[in-house]
Amino acid sequence: MLQLSAGTLARVAIFLSTEWLQQLDEAARASDSLHALGAVDPFVIEQRVQGGPDGDVAYHFVFGAEGTRVAPGPADQPDLTVTADYETAVALHAGELNAQQALGSGGLRLSGAPNDVLRRADALRNLDDVFAAVRASTTLS
Repeated sequence: MLQLSAGTLARVAIFLSTEWLQQLDEAARASDSLHALGAVDPFVIEQRVQGGPDGDVAYHFVFGAEGTRVAPGPADQPDLTVTADYETAVALHAGELNAQQALGSGGLRLSGAPNDVLRRADALRNLDDVFAAVRASTTLS
């Protein structure tokens, strides 16, 4: 008989739900590649998705000395705020659109100090790998 541990089983979560945000947080906290990202120079990225099935959703990534975590709601003082309409957020999540395309189409907007955060672009590319398992087990409804 095959036995799987609880950590082996993928938990399916609805995109932008509380469970989904918890899974992002668990993945971020467990990531060695993200652990040192904000250790010397902490920063916060807030993400807002507007017009979703359950209304607008905000959450934020905190890159700090203790590692990276994901928290629901708006951040007190984000360094960068990324705002997307729901359709754009879904397309980005599914890999059907990249950030440059979304910015060009107007479906994605940046505010705050994007240059301060974007200088970390190479390190932030790790986010895709860190959250791949969460993305794979996410549903839209």
